[in-house]
Amino acid sequence: MSYETTIMVAPSPGAPGEFLATVTTNNGEDLPFEVTLDNYTRDNWGTAAKCSGVDVTWKEIQLYSIDGRNKLPGFLKYLKERKKSAFGQFLLPDGTSDDDSIKGLFVLPFDQPVSSDQNFCYCKYILNHKLVLKPTQKANMLEEQLPSHQPTANVTSAEADQTNPVVQRRGTVQAGDPPLPMKKTPPSSVAPLKKGLLGNMLGAQRKTAQHLAAVPRSAVQKKEEVSCMSASSSQNAIAKFREEIHQKLFRFQRDASETVLRIPLSIAEITRKLDPADHQAVQMDVLKYIVYEATEEIGEGSKWIAHKEPSEFLDEVTIAVYKGGCAPPEVLEELMKGDLPEELKNQQRALRADQMKAHARKETQVDAKNFEKTLKAGDNNTHLSLAVLNTQKRDRRTIEEIQRDMLYETKRSRLE
Repeated sequence: MSYETTIMVAPSPGAPGEFLATVTTNNGEDLPFEVTLDNYTRDNWGTAAKCSGVDVTWKEIQLYSIDGRNKLPGFLKYLKERKKSAFGQFLLPDGTSDDDSIKGLFVLPFDQPVSSDQNFCYCKYILNHKLVLKPTQKANMLEEQLPSHQPTANVTSAEADQTNPVVQRRGTVQAGDPPLPMKKTPPSSVAPLKKGLLGNMLGAQRKTAQHLAAVPRSAVQKKEEVSCMSASSSQNAIAKFREEIHQKLFRFQRDASETVLRIPLSIAEITRKLDPADHQAVQMDVLKYIVYEATEEIGEGSKWIAHKEPSEFLDEVTIAVYKGGCAPPEVLEELMKGDLPEELKNQQRALRADQMKAHARKETQVDAKNFEKTLKAGDNNTHLSLAVLNTQKRDRRTIEEIQRDMLYETKRSRLE
């Protein structure tokens, strides 16, 4: 049994991915319908060769590209030139693990085995990314946030200077010696220049330097991390929604008994775990575009049709996806009522204008022929005389005469 998977490439974790290849394999039952490669590594575990000292059992598979776009060979050449492997995480199938934080790890090594067919590639994956990936920097940040104690007897002078930048020590503290006392600057030498503008400026600079030295670096790093997380939380939600839509459509494609798939869209459900400031980035038009794009991409050969069903709410929409030839007549009729592009509208306007000009030209020619026939008939019959008089006669009456005639006609109409 063959399993089909779509490989995407993203420039950074959480960013939207671009299509790379659609591959098939005979032993990839644990792989999802879509895998996004959003990171790179030069570690030993990312290579195709066996790693010594790493007690991890990888699942090795051979993938074959079937999309026909030939993007996979170029990407493999890119990895080989830079000697780094691409990897990405994916959600595990239901019932694989009780821990939701555990994800699968998919690796595309740069040192591919030699093959005559460029559509073949070697990959490997595991179902627990924590076995390979190192812990994030959160643990290091927690250690920095702990209260720092005074240096003990086995602390060198360099470490003591890093712990407390105000105190300067010389030499190395030997074991068994009592801890050195901290030197405090006397109040008289803190701000010796108190008078004048220059003294005030130097004093303010000195106070600023003391306050900056008192601020822990861990607090600054924590604020930067929180700001980055808030900036990318909406992108992560949209990327997760796109992955869920692709999985539903791939499952719908494999099930031959189903002919219609209804996908409910709810902004409140997607933004439930986001901050209120990030709700504006998730809009209904973006979600509908993702569904339409995925439908066109996956059902391109089968001519799937995505149709938005009527809804009473603006933040809740249901989109029905029909397989080719299974859409009801009313849906097809409503799709045909869509607005035409501006180019087609301009073409139709030009065509109508040409038809009107041709019709007017034809009527003019018919009138001219009839007039000629009438003239010829008048020449043959002497008793018929045609005369047209006063067709371009000019009214030579004055304004007073015209007004008097108009008044007379009005009175006459009243009497009648």
